Amino acid sequence: MNNDEACDWWFTQDPLPRFVVSDDGRLLSANPAGDAALLDGRLTANGAGVLKFGSAGCDASFLAAVRAVAGKGTHCRAVLRQRHGGWFAAGLHGSPTEPLAVVALREELAPDPEAMAAIGAAFRLTASELDVLECLLIGQCPKTAATDLNISEHTVRAHLRSIYAKMNARGISSVIRLSCTFL
Repeated sequence: MNNDEACDWWFTQDPLPRFVVSDDGRLLSANPAGDAALLDGRLTANGAGVLKFGSAGCDASFLAAVRAVAGKGTHCRAVLRQRHGGWFAAGLHGSPTEPLAVVALREELAPDPEAMAAIGAAFRLTASELDVLECLLIGQCPKTAATDLNISEHTVRAHLRSIYAKMNARGISSVIRLSCTFL
């Protein structure tokens, strides 16, 4: 098996969603797991074939990340919202010779207790802050987290401010991106 055959085999056998996209985000190829993510609605492609995630902001972040790596042989990470509210950790790897990028998605649905403990220890988060963070990681908004945790939305936002300060983050997406490194 030569290198090209090995790469093709790996791409089709990988159990996680993988896509090859052009520098404008158009879907050129998907592995079977990627096709399944499109079929079940976790993401979609518009009429022009451009991959779409859960919001205009995530779509813009995705396109900016693709443009940053395509044709440059570099890579970056992004956190993208799914259409149903969960999150994808995305690794984008640019081709050094063509305006293409491979998009490797990992679904972040329910962090395990060991990962949450590691996040808590690394950033010295309280148990209440970890509860709020876990709600965010499973795709809840602050209002829904408040309802599920049986606390006020004001308290959730106070915990978020504390989390931002402890993680040196500027917003929810930065917190989720940092957290994804532990998951």
